[in-house]
Amino acid sequence: MNGIGIRGVSKGSRLVLLGDWYFKPGQGWFVVCYFFNQEGKPYRQSFPVDLLPGLIPGMTYPASINQYETSGYTGTFKVPDMSEWKKYRYRELPRSLKRLREYSEQIDQQVVYFL
Repeated sequence: MNGIGIRGVSKGSRLVLLGDWYFKPGQGWFVVCYFFNQEGKPYRQSFPVDLLPGLIPGMTYPASINQYETSGYTGTFKVPDMSEWKKYRYRELPRSLKRLREYSEQIDQQVVYFL
């Protein structure tokens, strides 16, 4: 085995954003995920929340086993106290930080914290 895939995610797709959670009676909780496929076209797909540990924004699927090798910054940092966090809505982000504008009706109300 040289990669870990999630059924329904097209090969080479990169997870860009985790979206809203919703409940389907009799089926449980789901999370909407937003991807870019290999051609750079966005698409969205829902998954059971049980898959959250494997849904990592920025990751390309299928994930290669050696993708988890340590690289870059290996030090530690301290996250500010929660009292210093600033709460915003996705729609309030600067344009340069926004992705997937075509889904703005669905994600503009999501909460984002600035640390």
